[in-house]
Amino acid sequence: MYRKFVQFVVKNELFEKNEKLIVGVSGGADSVCLLSLLCKLREEMAFDMIVVHINHGIRKEAIEDAGFVEKMCLEYGVSFVLKEASVNDLAKQWNMSTEEAGRKVRYDAFAEVLGAENGKIVVAHNQNDVAETVLFNLFRGSGSAGLGGIPVKNGRIVRPLLCFSREEIENYLEENQLKHCIDKTNLTDDYTRNKIRNHIIPYAEKEIVKGSVSHIYNTANLLKEQEEYLELQVQKELEKVTRFDKNGSVCSLDKTAFLEMHIFMKKKIVHRLLCLMAGSQKDITAKHIESVLSLFEKEGMKFVDLPYNLQAKSEYGKVLIGKKEPEGGKGVLESDLETAKGFTFRIFSAKMPDTVPEKTYTKWFDYDKIEGSLVIRTRKEGDYLVMQDGQHRKSLSRYFIDEKIPKDKRDEILLLADGSHILWVIGGRISDNYKITEKTKQIIEIQYDGGLQNGKTSC
Repeated sequence: MYRKFVQFVVKNELFEKNEKLIVGVSGGADSVCLLSLLCKLREEMAFDMIVVHINHGIRKEAIEDAGFVEKMCLEYGVSFVLKEASVNDLAKQWNMSTEEAGRKVRYDAFAEVLGAENGKIVVAHNQNDVAETVLFNLFRGSGSAGLGGIPVKNGRIVRPLLCFSREEIENYLEENQLKHCIDKTNLTDDYTRNKIRNHIIPYAEKEIVKGSVSHIYNTANLLKEQEEYLELQVQKELEKVTRFDKNGSVCSLDKTAFLEMHIFMKKKIVHRLLCLMAGSQKDITAKHIESVLSLFEKEGMKFVDLPYNLQAKSEYGKVLIGKKEPEGGKGVLESDLETAKGFTFRIFSAKMPDTVPEKTYTKWFDYDKIEGSLVIRTRKEGDYLVMQDGQHRKSLSRYFIDEKIPKDKRDEILLLADGSHILWVIGGRISDNYKITEKTKQIIEIQYDGGLQNGKTSC
């Protein structure tokens, strides 16, 4: 087994002589096997090894496991580092599953111990882990990328046990009389992976094909090679049909060139772009890809909302993908009332008049209720009006919807604003909070004669 281990290490160029290795050791069979083999190889390659053990704060036996690993490190003459965390609490804090949080805690700890030094993070994944991952992703409807299993190398992370099945590892421990810890949580069916590990894979090995794990592992490697080649082709085709703005925040897809491609390539390009624009591939699904593809249809949607606050929209001859504009528009137009073109105003003292002007472009407001400086602008996020005699706050976006204002016109409409409070939608209604009452002492009259936005203010 050691010879097979060395051959795998050499073939994949996993280590260099005198390199610093951070080895994740839980005390389970896989990690004990890994540490044993590395210690043998250390004699040839003079590794500087540090074992890192994580107490996830989930099991009572975790303290005993830590003691077991520390004692083993003492026997091997390897440095030992213990890291502790409350994974359940962190999972809630980070809005993750316990498994995801545990994985993050582990790899963060490994990276912290390694620091900025050159070296490797060594973990004990084996062929069974690959088989579990492939089946798990297959059941979830993953594409070819997700069926490629677990990489041998991923940045500074290396996995030298991927050449072994769990059966081989357990046989090695037995032959060398090496004890290991048993994580009882792995024996339960609380997690999907456990169900695959404890039921599906044993059934496949016994009832379908002996060596199923190795077969799945080999298939995953083939798919991984195919995916690597496809990604190169995708990049070439992507460059032909896409353009980015100077900030890289918006991507433009040429419809004519894109529609000439095979459907498989279309899907790969859209997936690549969505992951790139989102900065993550998590939560990007086939449904999102299909929704973007619908924008290329003549009678399709005009825009689609996507994860990570992304939006894709169809324009003449192209489809744009980028971050959604905040609700309330860009707010690019803003002027003080005193300098705004087309607006005039006067302030005067008066008692409650018998009649208040009802002209569309002339309005009276209670001047003393104004808290800040009045500005004329277009909409911003958080804008609102007060209605129903001051009893109800309505967002400006809701008002536009209720008034059936077209989306493409909402950013053009001028507003008289006191902070986020909209006094007057120019050409539309005013906020009830600023209406003239019997208690009003000063009135501000504002009139709009056109000028801003070329007079395009109608609601």
